[in-house]
Amino acid sequence: MKLNIIALEVFLCCYAMAPSFSPAESYFDPGLLMHGSGIDVSQLDLNDFANSNTLTPGKYDVMVNVNLVPSGEFNIAFDKQPDGQIIPVFTVGELKKLGVNTSALPKLRDLGEEVKIAKLSDYIADATITFDAQTLTVNLSVPQIAMVPNFAGYIPPELRDDGVTALVMDYV
Repeated sequence: MKLNIIALEVFLCCYAMAPSFSPAESYFDPGLLMHGSGIDVSQLDLNDFANSNTLTPGKYDVMVNVNLVPSGEFNIAFDKQPDGQIIPVFTVGELKKLGVNTSALPKLRDLGEEVKIAKLSDYIADATITFDAQTLTVNLSVPQIAMVPNFAGYIPPELRDDGVTALVMDYV
């Protein structure tokens, strides 16, 4: 009986201490990068890579889906927001190429082709942009009322070609 009480006390002590032990956060020493190359490693910020589903600001070739329909590969800019989040930023011209009816939307109608749109929901109600870094895919969800009618299957003229010049001189 005394052994059971001691075993119970040891178990309760271990159980009470278990939550206080947790694994440390991973840290990569930037001093290991380019050792001896003269680069000031104190200027390197690797915090963006510690978080999942993030990129550094810049332009990336990503697949774009509009309302779950693949629209092709586009070179999209990713900008860092004041809250530190990195999000895809579309221009009005890119939205037009993706089938958004910019001429019918009052907030987009008077903007130039190169104006960057960081938060699409400010211009189109209920529109969202999500990004998956694992597959490099940007998903746009835009209400159908804001889309160009009969846009599905449309191929822009700049993606069309004249075909192949060929001559067949045989019946076979």
